[in-house]
Amino acid sequence: MTSQSWTELKKTANKYFRARQFDQACLLYGQAIDSLTLDSSKGTASPTQKGVLYSNRAQAYIMQKKFGDALDDCKECVRLDPGNEKGWLRGGTAFSGLEMWEEAKKWFEHVLSKDFKASQRCVSQAEGRLRVVRSKFHIFAAKNASTIKERSSVAISIQTEWDKSRKPGDLAYLLNAKWWKKLTKGVNPGPLDCDSLVYKSSTIDIFKRILPDCKGSFAVSEDLNTLHKTSIPIKHTLFTALKNSDKKDTSDGKKDITEKPLSPSVTETEIWTLKQGLESPRDFVCVSKALWRILHNWFAGDLPIWRPVISTGSKLMVETHPIAVTGALASGEGGPLQVICSKFSSVGCVKAVVCKHHVLTNSQTRVLQGERVLDDTMTLHASKIDHALPLVLQLRLPSGAWPGLDRTPLDDIKPVSTSSTNSGKLSRNSVERKNGDGGVNCSCFVCGGRRKKAMMRCGSCRKAYYCSAVCQRAHWPYHKTSCKNPALPARPWALVGLRNLGNTCYMNSALQCLRAVPELTNAFLTNRYKAQINKTNPLGKGGALALTYGEMMKSFVFSQNKVYAPRKFHIALSTLLSSFTRLRQHDANDLVSQLLDGLHEDLNLVIDKPYISLKDDDGRPDGEIAMEHWRNHLRRNQGILVDLFHGQYKSELICPDCDYHARKFDPFWSVTLPIPQRTLREVEVNVYPMVPLDFKSSRKQKKPIRVKIPVTARSTIGGLKDEIARIPDLSCASQGLVATLHRGRRFYKVFGDAKPISLINKSEVIHMYMTKCSSKDGRASLSPKIFQGRFLMRRTTQDLTNPTELFAVPFVLDFPSNASPNTLYHLASHALSRSAPSLLKLLEARQSKPDASLQDWPFQLSIVNPTGVRCGLKDKCPNRTIGCMGCAVPASVSGFISDFVRDRQTIALHWKDSTKWVNEREAIMYDVHHRRVTTSANSDFTLEDCFKTFCSLETLGASNSWYCSRCRNHVEASKKMVLWRLPSVLVLHLNRFKVSDLSLVGHRKNSTLVRFPLHDLDLSSFMWKGDVKKKERKEENKSAPLYDLVAVCNHFGGVNFGHYTSFVKARPGLVPEPKKAKTGPSQTAENSNSKPAEKKEKKGVDADKGSGQGCSDTCEWYHVDDESITPVEDLESMQSSSAYMLFYQRRNPGH
Repeated sequence: MTSQSWTELKKTANKYFRARQFDQACLLYGQAIDSLTLDSSKGTASPTQKGVLYSNRAQAYIMQKKFGDALDDCKECVRLDPGNEKGWLRGGTAFSGLEMWEEAKKWFEHVLSKDFKASQRCVSQAEGRLRVVRSKFHIFAAKNASTIKERSSVAISIQTEWDKSRKPGDLAYLLNAKWWKKLTKGVNPGPLDCDSLVYKSSTIDIFKRILPDCKGSFAVSEDLNTLHKTSIPIKHTLFTALKNSDKKDTSDGKKDITEKPLSPSVTETEIWTLKQGLESPRDFVCVSKALWRILHNWFAGDLPIWRPVISTGSKLMVETHPIAVTGALASGEGGPLQVICSKFSSVGCVKAVVCKHHVLTNSQTRVLQGERVLDDTMTLHASKIDHALPLVLQLRLPSGAWPGLDRTPLDDIKPVSTSSTNSGKLSRNSVERKNGDGGVNCSCFVCGGRRKKAMMRCGSCRKAYYCSAVCQRAHWPYHKTSCKNPALPARPWALVGLRNLGNTCYMNSALQCLRAVPELTNAFLTNRYKAQINKTNPLGKGGALALTYGEMMKSFVFSQNKVYAPRKFHIALSTLLSSFTRLRQHDANDLVSQLLDGLHEDLNLVIDKPYISLKDDDGRPDGEIAMEHWRNHLRRNQGILVDLFHGQYKSELICPDCDYHARKFDPFWSVTLPIPQRTLREVEVNVYPMVPLDFKSSRKQKKPIRVKIPVTARSTIGGLKDEIARIPDLSCASQGLVATLHRGRRFYKVFGDAKPISLINKSEVIHMYMTKCSSKDGRASLSPKIFQGRFLMRRTTQDLTNPTELFAVPFVLDFPSNASPNTLYHLASHALSRSAPSLLKLLEARQSKPDASLQDWPFQLSIVNPTGVRCGLKDKCPNRTIGCMGCAVPASVSGFISDFVRDRQTIALHWKDSTKWVNEREAIMYDVHHRRVTTSANSDFTLEDCFKTFCSLETLGASNSWYCSRCRNHVEASKKMVLWRLPSVLVLHLNRFKVSDLSLVGHRKNSTLVRFPLHDLDLSSFMWKGDVKKKERKEENKSAPLYDLVAVCNHFGGVNFGHYTSFVKARPGLVPEPKKAKTGPSQTAENSNSKPAEKKEKKGVDADKGSGQGCSDTCEWYHVDDESITPVEDLESMQSSSAYMLFYQRRNPGH
């Protein structure tokens, strides 16, 4: 036989080994060895090749548990090739199977010796197996030790080995030094006694000892009990139990000492801890967990006391007492919190304590120290934190972006250690691929994630890839069928159709869309949701809905068929959610809302929901009220559904009578967008720039800008303000705009936000003035308090019947109420700097003369009525009997402006010689660059138009009247809603069904086409920015919340009938199996196979470059219609009038 023959035998044997047919593999390996022996006699083969065959056959023997035959092959392997690392590893495994622990330990130690050159993977495997062998050897030695001297010898040997191998982070079990000394001398020490190491103390005393200067709040890390364990000595436990039993008598007069079990529980104010001043080895000795278990099995006694091992320079010590770390919010709200923890507590546990104290969620915060972002999975020791600096929790902005620092590039999937200690089939199948075999470029079959290191894969079929053992454990029940059958392909996250069970198209479409949300689906595929099941929530289903949905989703995603029938889920859905009866038509949006709400209540982390009473706003800033409402929401609702789907919007009701603004901040699952109406007409608006309060500025005022805004029949003044605020060149806020009408050079009307534009004449020009705040309540909350004046231009005439007249253009001006009257003259002069440029020179001269008389100004400020011809003080005017035309505001009088004028007062600038100072033509000039916002009446609407309609002001009808708490009356108020906090997954519902005005028709469907973006949906312009600081606003604009579309739910038909389909975005490289092309006489290879194959090949290549989260541009779209799945060749076909629900995912939600 030739050399090629034994090579072929080896390849065939390897195939049988992967198919788990180990008997046939051993037979073929033996034939290959015999063939290679003949070649070796001819000098054409090396001993190394023969050693590999012996090593492979030894592994096949080990899988059959034939450890004796495996040991013989391993000995022959290392004799032929002493450097074969697998031979030494498998030989140690064979010795372990024969329970020859001493020899197995020597073989593993040989691999770990410095002289032996082994790969890193081999070293890690040898270390893990050596730990198991040592543990087995120690147990074997402990069972055979009968005398006290033999036990002493075993304990000393175990302790010596542990002293050599212990490292920081290991848990050390503490023993009394005197007790250990007796044992090492061969004297029976009696039961384990740790009474001399611990004492009983109050929690306050312990915290004061750790934090002597602490005056704020403190809390304990969640993982401190697992790192610092102090059990009560057994004699104190017995004494407490007997003392309690003396107080309770049984019915026959005897004392009951067996009713309550012995429990080392303590009160809330008293705990057991280590005494102060203990030192090692004077007072205690540190032993391993294995040795402590052996000693407790021999001698019984007290329960364990353990502490983590820490390093101080070159010396290893035990952390006897916890440390304190300061945690605080970046905003400084709530003050610092002292967290009692260990050096080996994880950053995530400390973060969870601070979040719980401030009622925040972990997903909305990150931990910083200085400018460094800390990883939640790392310990404080590994993070190398500076204990002198606090750990700062930074809260996401409402848009979802991180403030301040630039984004830190983190991996979506953290590298997971592959040194698994799992037992059974799963651990044998968890084999990590090498870099050269394609494991790095593959995605996880379960979560779609990737790792920087090589991926794990199934050790049996070698076809399924995983990023962690958690994903493989979840996939194994559904993968084992295809794993044992090589003919079945492994389908990672393949798209599967859903069978229509009778009017279930609404459910099929909704499930396909929810499946396209990676974070939600991964939580159920990896079984992470089971740890959050809340069985005591009265609003939930006891976890039944979550378990049913999880089993359905795994069967659905991991299905080996092209179509899956969700019968069990459909039956459970009609039982758990009674509104969705079987064999009847339902709405997909209702199903998504109720299903997400039901899943949330089943997975709600809050066990006992507290009762929360809302506080009055009392003029507080919106940010403060919004955070208060959000925290109240989190006190009752927490979980993965809240982190993904919950957002927050601001709802504001405005009273048309008293201008009272009632604010409310409510959470939402989805946003219902109204479809806008067609443009009715265009309104001309003059926008006047704001006059800065800094009157020392020498710059002229800018010209007003004329803008044309398209409006509909339902548009209001508030909606018009929102449109103007969205113009980038103006940089103004809608809540600071004052809308007026001019008649005869005066203010004819000042409109509220609820005023319908349809009631305004088409020929009228609306004048908008930029101010600090248009509402009276809003100005009152500012510091200092701001007054708003309406100024008219008035001059003296020669006509005796009309001694005064109005001229030029009136204006609106903000001024501080606590300033002097002279300041009002300065601000009015600065407001007229464009039409009266000579006033700038006067202002520069007036800065050197702080005390000015009334005659120094070319005009006089007078308090007048809105018409500008009479005094505005009415009955309070001292000159009312002689026909006063306006009481003057003296500039030289000390005091405050509030002593002379009130808010929203009309003030006239009376000029004696206006022609010398005022250029009337310049006063009425506008910016030559007219800005026009147009919308064609016949063009399609966009998603942005729907958001504009959603955020515009809406007047409630008489049937929806609102009770105003200030007027104490039911009014037809105006309602305005804006987005405040955006979720990671945004569900948009287009409100296509509405009540018709004709009662005979009832509901009707709006089939207007609404175009939506597939990528880069920016919602920053629709978020509230009223009281946001300029610095924070710039940070939000730099990292705008961008969303990518992942699914679309379509509805065809009318109100009482129809059909649902969906468009879903497949993960990169995870697509349905290609259909076989049908060949026929009329179908040529050129037009049926060549071009489509070429397209699919290109798409497949590009898909491999995408990220594991399914947000890459190269992802393919598919149209899913129940059982049918077809690729979308033209993305423009998705833009249809049937789009009903849109599912958007925020780009990089974790960054």
